[in-house]
Amino acid sequence: MVNKMQWVTHYDIAAIILEIVIFGYTYKLNNRKDRSSIFFIQMLVFNFVATIFDLITVYTYEPIEQGIIPVWAGYLFSMGYYFSVNIISALLYMYVISLLNGRETKKLEKIWFYGIVIFYTLIISTTGITKGVFYFENGVYTRGPLVALLYFMAYLTFTICLIITVKNRYRLIKSQRVAVYSFTCFIFACVVIQMYFDNLLLTNYASTVSMLLMFMSIQNPEIYTDSLTGMSNGKSFYSTTDIAIGNRKEFTAIIVEIDGFKYIKETFGTENVESLVIHVARKLSERFNTKRVFFLGGIRFGIITYNDDVISITEEIKDEFAESVSVAEINMTMIPLICYVKYPDDVLSSKELSSMIDYAFTENRDLMNDDVLCIGRDILMKQQRQLAISHLISQAIINDGFTVHYQPIRNVKTGKFSSAEALVRLIDSDLGFISPEEFIPIAEKNGKILKLGEIVFEKVCQFLASGRAEKYGIEYIEVNLSVVQCMQENLAEKLISIVDKYHLPYSAFNLEITETADFVNNEMLIENMNKLLSKGIQFSMDDYGTGFSTSDYLIELPFKMVKIGKSIVWAAMSDEKAFKILKYTVAMIKSLELEIVAEGVETKEMADTLINIGCDFLQGFYYSRPVSEDAYIEFLKK
Repeated sequence: MVNKMQWVTHYDIAAIILEIVIFGYTYKLNNRKDRSSIFFIQMLVFNFVATIFDLITVYTYEPIEQGIIPVWAGYLFSMGYYFSVNIISALLYMYVISLLNGRETKKLEKIWFYGIVIFYTLIISTTGITKGVFYFENGVYTRGPLVALLYFMAYLTFTICLIITVKNRYRLIKSQRVAVYSFTCFIFACVVIQMYFDNLLLTNYASTVSMLLMFMSIQNPEIYTDSLTGMSNGKSFYSTTDIAIGNRKEFTAIIVEIDGFKYIKETFGTENVESLVIHVARKLSERFNTKRVFFLGGIRFGIITYNDDVISITEEIKDEFAESVSVAEINMTMIPLICYVKYPDDVLSSKELSSMIDYAFTENRDLMNDDVLCIGRDILMKQQRQLAISHLISQAIINDGFTVHYQPIRNVKTGKFSSAEALVRLIDSDLGFISPEEFIPIAEKNGKILKLGEIVFEKVCQFLASGRAEKYGIEYIEVNLSVVQCMQENLAEKLISIVDKYHLPYSAFNLEITETADFVNNEMLIENMNKLLSKGIQFSMDDYGTGFSTSDYLIELPFKMVKIGKSIVWAAMSDEKAFKILKYTVAMIKSLELEIVAEGVETKEMADTLINIGCDFLQGFYYSRPVSEDAYIEFLKK
């Protein structure tokens, strides 16, 4: 037997002090009741019990040997220690599982957990008969042969936790991964040390320090609380929905965002915006004190409600914002944009919920201005279509899946079709024809628009280099440029290098730029335009009058042509006021000595009218739809 004075108990004492501190902070601060918190508290309790039993057994070995304390008490204390310290590995397994998904435990996971618990219970509780784990021989404590099996099961469980964590590392935040790695590795190291230095009581200390790290990096309620408003934050919001989904409990998530947040911030400054956020947080918290209200960032809030009348809640929210509020001594009315989504009717996971909320506020904001938007499966289907198209764009770039069609443009003065507009086309076997109006904005968002622009330009160059179009009097091809391309610092150099690659004249190209309010860097745009103009490439303003119309662009940017959008042309054919606007627009543009292309020509009457008011070029279905290269050549032949 090892004399009690040879045991180093400092580590156990330090562990108890740390455990009490963690218990105190957990009780004082942690109001979260999710599954990971429950398993963490259970680990903490069993670790505390194990530490107490560890100290008791150390200080009772000699009294038991001397007969002062009965042997059955020694069995009780030691069994309590062995069970408490070993059950922590099983609880860590459940803790890791709950961190990953927060859902109800799967059947196989339950079998493993309860299997370990039953194994520990049987092998430890029967040790008085089997002498497998430990026994007392003439009052002297002696370890049995099955202690190694307990160590093996604990090591196996810790190893499984590590494997699960590594395998699913991208589903965990860095602090969660580090905490699990540290817990297992630190205990491994300390147990190995204790095997060589049997008198050091390190195991419980290692476990406690690891739990302290877990508390600080994962369980700390400050992680789940917004510092500005004092409300539960977005992390807590999705943790709460995870629990409800795990328990298959129906709920509705109501999302509220104040419209024009960016404008408010730019107008009133960050300090005033923070005051506004706090004001809104207080209003919602006071009104819905029976509901859980969360601050999701920006000026967006979430409310989770169970079995309540959603419509009445949204009406209450509207009432809260009916009165104006003073910001920087200016009275302003806040406009709440409200949407809601139901589980399990509309979403099946928190990840899906998060994705749908972001999509609703980026792609469907306009639908919330006058009403409350229900984010149903139709919204999800739209989002899934966008994701499918985004993937299709990437594949089409790799596999040469884009084609270029050409729509003839008639020169009014000569009566000939001496130019055409190049239009990119994307067709999928499953999705069918996808309009450029749909896939171009997606390409701009996913960063593929630059590569797509180069592909289209190069395909036009290949077509012109074949000489087929030139044979029939084609002078130039109009190619669209996106705003993103226009902001590219080396745009001019890239386009020039492609033209040079095919030994084409620069005059064979007219680049179309859509008028937009997004010209945030006119200097870069003008620099690119001037470089290309110096080579002989011309520019047109596309869809004039359909967006943020301003004559400033015509003054500032060196355009040669202006293309009037088809919506303006069509309106002018059926409305007298619209016709007058078109007529004076044409006169104004002509006074600037710019040429005019009218789009959307569908009848001879439209063509004649547009010619009479001074349009120089006509384009539309009356002459031809956009067609493939071969069909375009056949059109020119006729």
